[in-house]
Amino acid sequence: MRNIIIFILIFSFTCFAGEYLKEGKSIYYMKDGQMVSCYFEDGTVDPAADCYSKPSKILLDNVDLDTFKSLNLGYAKDKNSVYYEGLRLDDSDPDTFKIMDRYLYSKDKNYVYFANIKLDNSNSDTFVFLGSDYAKDKNNIYWHGAKLENADTKSFEILSADPWKYHARDKNSVYFAGNKILGSDAKTAEYLSGYFMKDKNNIYYLGKKMETEIKNTADLVKIDDTYYKDKNSIYCYFKKIQDVDPATFEIIKSPHHPYSRDKNNVYYYEHIITGANPETFVILDEGYGYAEDSKSIYYGTKSLKEADLNTFKVINMNTAKDKNNVYRDGEISGEKPSKF
Repeated sequence: MRNIIIFILIFSFTCFAGEYLKEGKSIYYMKDGQMVSCYFEDGTVDPAADCYSKPSKILLDNVDLDTFKSLNLGYAKDKNSVYYEGLRLDDSDPDTFKIMDRYLYSKDKNYVYFANIKLDNSNSDTFVFLGSDYAKDKNNIYWHGAKLENADTKSFEILSADPWKYHARDKNSVYFAGNKILGSDAKTAEYLSGYFMKDKNNIYYLGKKMETEIKNTADLVKIDDTYYKDKNSIYCYFKKIQDVDPATFEIIKSPHHPYSRDKNNVYYYEHIITGANPETFVILDEGYGYAEDSKSIYYGTKSLKEADLNTFKVINMNTAKDKNNVYRDGEISGEKPSKF
């Protein structure tokens, strides 16, 4: 199977921006610039990336002007052929051609197509979407138009109801974004949250085995999308929270930053917030990293010792102020509080 870049992780997607234009006796497809890969696999921005391709003008060859008709989503047809963004669909039948409702798939009485690519050995009568960008017919399983080699069509199933998580399995293998997860156990594969899954042996992130302190993944229980537990420990994104008391552990609800506590400590992700009082600790406003207890203001694990408790106020997602200072991402910015 050809190597396919994971769309959701690096923001590489096809835009249907463009139009067919007639100039004299010629038809052109005017293709706008499209967003392409701007991100590394870990989600960080590639500063050297040109996020948009250049516009292009594509001449349609041997088009029949009298029967040419522009369709939707970059498709068009004449009496002889179907086109996608100016490119001819090989062996297409315009009379029975149908645009599928999503994921760049289309079909006619003979074949299924992904964008302008004919899926060889495809069966249009049995072609269906499965979810998470997977599809199948009686012959094959597909992910973004690529055939999954040796995938079992009868036992193939999606592991997550979330359409953007890309985990699936058949009786033999587990898949992430159309690629087999090597070493995984199909019988015990289970979707967890985000881009995490587990089997009886390991935790996997983005289809790759994680190194964790979890000794028995079978005992792992989901608390929420961030926190998990087993018989003895609590984990934040599968990193063990040290010295935590499982009996009194609770999540401090926050829409943006994971805070938690037990009878002894307050935690930011898996880290102890030194000196924080679990009894009086609260998230400020929308939880943009700022919090307080009876003694101090905190940003993540950092105590803002200069902050004035009585006048401290969160302004927006990274900015706060008190009577003396303005803070950005937990640091004194040097700006005057009177400006806010």
